[in-house]
Amino acid sequence: MRGLSSPSHHRSTMGTRGYLFYRHNRRYYRRLLCFDAYPSGHGQELVDAIPRDPSALKDWVDKKIMMLENAEERDEAVMHPNVGEDDNDELGFEVMDYADLSAHDYIEWTYMIDLDSYRFAVNGTIYFDFDNLPLYLDDFPLDDLSYKHIRSGERWPAPNFDTEACQRNYQALQPIIVSAKEWGAPKWDELSISQQFSIEITHQILHKMSGIFEYAYTPSVRSQIGK
Repeated sequence: MRGLSSPSHHRSTMGTRGYLFYRHNRRYYRRLLCFDAYPSGHGQELVDAIPRDPSALKDWVDKKIMMLENAEERDEAVMHPNVGEDDNDELGFEVMDYADLSAHDYIEWTYMIDLDSYRFAVNGTIYFDFDNLPLYLDDFPLDDLSYKHIRSGERWPAPNFDTEACQRNYQALQPIIVSAKEWGAPKWDELSISQQFSIEITHQILHKMSGIFEYAYTPSVRSQIGK
């Protein structure tokens, strides 16, 4: 059975880098894992830190939220303590509204402790509920993962506007849905050559770009399509 291990795990474990994220109120608090970021290293340490007992879990989550709310927010990378070392809350976190949870470049593993939805994510693709964590992360078989583990999770940032006010303003317009005929739209053969060309170009752009908009919450994609 295949576990959560990368090809480089057997080549260089000490130099394996990754990121640790906490998610709270739809914001991301990040630290850099300089060494031992593979699942049996930092990954296992992070999973072991999450209590299995429901009452202990609630207290643990409350303490983590208090830690994040009181932590110093930084604009540059913050190094997380190595495996086995005590965490120093005073180190602070690099805080962002959007986060790329995928493994990329020199980052081989990412772990997110989601305090909003009580889940633990690996590389942004495998999600474990806090009440269904594996005992040994590196030995957990990928081939036997059920659909309750493999799911995307909510990743969109919180809106920076009043959604309820916008909805009320929209409803005040009393919008209705009408057919193209009632709207007065011309038929295809009534369009000019330039109008037909514009529509075809628009179709091609939408067809090409629709896939990438699915991942518009990630910084790398947002930089391409704009905010």
